[in-house]
Amino acid sequence: MRALSEEKEKICGRFDFPENAAYLIDFFFDDRQRDLILHAPDTFTEADYEPGFVRQCYRDGLVSYADYDRGIFQLSNFYNMFDVFVCAHQDRYNQLTRHEKGTLDTWYFDRYYDGLKGEVPTPDRILSLEDTLRFVDAHEETIYLNPCDCRSLTGDCGHSRSTCLSYRGGPNSFADRGISKTLTKEEAKEMIIAADREGLMHTVNPFGVCNCCSDCCYLFRSQKRRDSLGVWPATETIIRLNADKCVGCGKCARRCHFSVFTLNREIRKVSADVSTCVGCGICQTQCPSGALTLVPRSEKAVS
Repeated sequence: MRALSEEKEKICGRFDFPENAAYLIDFFFDDRQRDLILHAPDTFTEADYEPGFVRQCYRDGLVSYADYDRGIFQLSNFYNMFDVFVCAHQDRYNQLTRHEKGTLDTWYFDRYYDGLKGEVPTPDRILSLEDTLRFVDAHEETIYLNPCDCRSLTGDCGHSRSTCLSYRGGPNSFADRGISKTLTKEEAKEMIIAADREGLMHTVNPFGVCNCCSDCCYLFRSQKRRDSLGVWPATETIIRLNADKCVGCGKCARRCHFSVFTLNREIRKVSADVSTCVGCGICQTQCPSGALTLVPRSEKAVS
């Protein structure tokens, strides 16, 4: 690998930029931003720089609030900036090659994964469509629609990006940085229903709702690496197949992210290996014959 210039070496060190992607520093930062990374004091205000500069850096994730009420900022780091930048500048990010995006995604995912501690590292839960809609109904906070940062970073699955709901609206949130859109409860539920039709799984935590695919989602990619099916993300249900009701349409096999179903075209029946079922229920919502139901994971799954 070519030796880094002194400036890029300092930026990698001070801003925690991945050295194997240091050649992309000029893509992410202009001259003023590089100067900020190299010379910013521990804290600063908008008045310390030319008008609008710190505000734009805040929108891009380059800086974050250290004290919101007093308008005091601090330099962020590339891990905390990366998803903000990509969600705010998707078209620009898409100018990178697949290899370049893959390099950054691998680095970012590894950092995310390394931060997962314990058997249940986050409060994320997998819910059915019905339970997810109830979850939204139970919350009274302002709802913000965000781009899915996982799909924005990875970007090759073809699913919709604007599918994440957040209740976070304070300092350093996507909403405060100007990336989000507010939704009513009805609009939020309509989006979730549309995501379900698209074949996206629903996960929730105290901060919002995600509609996930298995290709991009850091949650499910981490589950696979940790081999934590049934433990994390938390899930209480599993699918039950009533073979007598099955009409062999194959919708469940096409929608399932984990190859639970196999379609036998000769007899027009589906079989199920529920050992890989996460209990998301997206197969059930599109089953035309009612052959699929979600049951507690302790119950027999195939009848």
